Amino acid sequence: MFQSGALGTTEKLELKNLVEKLAELGYNGIESLPYDPDEVDVSFYKTLPGGMTVSAVASGGISFRHGVTFLDPAEEKRAASLRLMKRYVKLAYDLNAPMVLIGSAIGKIESSIDRERAIGWLVDSLKSCSHYAEQMNVSLAIEPINRYERNFLNSVDDGLDILRLTGAENVHLLLDTFHMNIEEASIRNSIRKAGKEVVHVHLADSNRWPPGFGHMDFKSIIHDLREIEYAGFLSLECLPKPDAATALESGIRYIGAL
Repeated sequence: MFQSGALGTTEKLELKNLVEKLAELGYNGIESLPYDPDEVDVSFYKTLPGGMTVSAVASGGISFRHGVTFLDPAEEKRAASLRLMKRYVKLAYDLNAPMVLIGSAIGKIESSIDRERAIGWLVDSLKSCSHYAEQMNVSLAIEPINRYERNFLNSVDDGLDILRLTGAENVHLLLDTFHMNIEEASIRNSIRKAGKEVVHVHLADSNRWPPGFGHMDFKSIIHDLREIEYAGFLSLECLPKPDAATALESGIRYIGAL
């Protein structure tokens, strides 16, 4: 996953060189994580070197740059988050990316807000975004995140419940192995239960290092993804440990050997 925004000439050259290196290692896609979707140089991403494509657009900038979420108690901030999310959807369309990833932009349920009311806000926002995204043939992928980072929507079961409430054909699940290792009683069973709803996968080991540096059974995970006929990207989203170059090289080598 790469952060991107208003790139200057030097930054574009650095990113071009990095993408070329990734292509040499065997990667065939990158995620775009723009702080602001309106600042992205679309032309650069439409001519990525090495035959690379944009696998997804991540919407984390909504919360950590703009400071709003779908579950903000303030109505005007919830409205702002919805407007921003639609701009991320438009960016995905412009970049020929198939989906927008929705994780931290969902937010947390504040103690002053009734849980059912908050879930209603989330479902309404997802429905509105899904209608807009459908016009552009873009999907939305919501991410269950562990209990230490978010106080609801932590597991695959939680995610499936939200999908049922939303009822939109273009809203699916992003599975992250780091979060699953914390929340799922059985990662294998949860993958099978999620089934066709899985449209994107983030890979990180139990310590959030690259696969192979912790204790997770990635051989079984890859097997189960094949069993559900998952055909999407396996995206390395981990800490740059022991350093960025080693993480990129070892991550694809380890998964590729399974």
